[in-house]
Amino acid sequence: MNKENTKKDNKKMTMYIIMAVILVIVMYQVITSIIPNAAVKIADGLAVRVSQVQTGTISNDAIYTAKLIAEESVPIALTTSGEVTAVYVKLGDKVKKNQVLFKLDSSSLKANVDALSAQYDSARIQAEVTKNSLEMELNNLAKTYNASKEIYELGGMSKSEFDTIESNYKKLQMNYDNALHSYNLIVNGVNDGSYNSSASRDSIKAQLDSAREMLYDATVRSPIDGIVSELNVKEKNTLMPGLSPCTIVNLDNIQIELSVSEHVISRLRKDDKVEITISSIPGEVFEGVITALSPAASSTTGTYPVVISVTSKDERIKPGMLSKVKFFTELKEEVVVIDK
Repeated sequence: MNKENTKKDNKKMTMYIIMAVILVIVMYQVITSIIPNAAVKIADGLAVRVSQVQTGTISNDAIYTAKLIAEESVPIALTTSGEVTAVYVKLGDKVKKNQVLFKLDSSSLKANVDALSAQYDSARIQAEVTKNSLEMELNNLAKTYNASKEIYELGGMSKSEFDTIESNYKKLQMNYDNALHSYNLIVNGVNDGSYNSSASRDSIKAQLDSAREMLYDATVRSPIDGIVSELNVKEKNTLMPGLSPCTIVNLDNIQIELSVSEHVISRLRKDDKVEITISSIPGEVFEGVITALSPAASSTTGTYPVVISVTSKDERIKPGMLSKVKFFTELKEEVVVIDK
């Protein structure tokens, strides 16, 4: 009788355990179907987070730090000296190519141009008169020479007489050639070989051209479209040749130049997209694209130069800002991932 009661008790216990397990499984399914990602309490107190499984894209990244630079930045070097008489722009102004930025006192330069112009005109007129006179004389003597040659060949003139005429003709031809060379040098600054190079450089035409160029350069113009990023010019300042008191930058194209390791360069391609974050513009991500990759490592650093163009257009992005560039060195799509 006791054995039969014990068997019945065991059967009841087994049934209770099975029902409890079934109940736990049913509750688990109900909870996870209603509340995905729910934390379910198991009997022993262990918390388990349930997540949905799905497909997505994963990547391996490489992050480098570098400063932003302007692709086109032109410091304006002066070629002449003088006192600043007028300044037409301010720091940060937008300017167009050939727009006047400031002027230097050009009174002495203009006086020099005027003096050389007068010398040039006088020398040109004199050279032209000499050339034309010798040309006319040469033409007349050529007729005499040709006629004398025919007479000499027919025996109607002695050799000494013909030699004298021929000698005079050759001398006049040489004088005319020299006059023509001098005229070309003065008028056109052309050295045809009869004068050495220093004579060409020192010709009045060359001096006048140089003086005119210096006068033109006394009015300082912008070489490109852009923005005045540096301006160390004030009225009555005296500036000397070689100084660069002004810089113009084109902010349409902002770049990043940096170097990466051999492990990263092998995974990069031209036109690959990158993500850019800027420390002074927190919380935002900007786009960029690789425009150049060096095929060889630097001999000094052993790393590979890379150039990136910032494709996001934003007036807040400026040269000199510190940025972080994220390269996607490896992308895998349609990979099973767990939702975090």
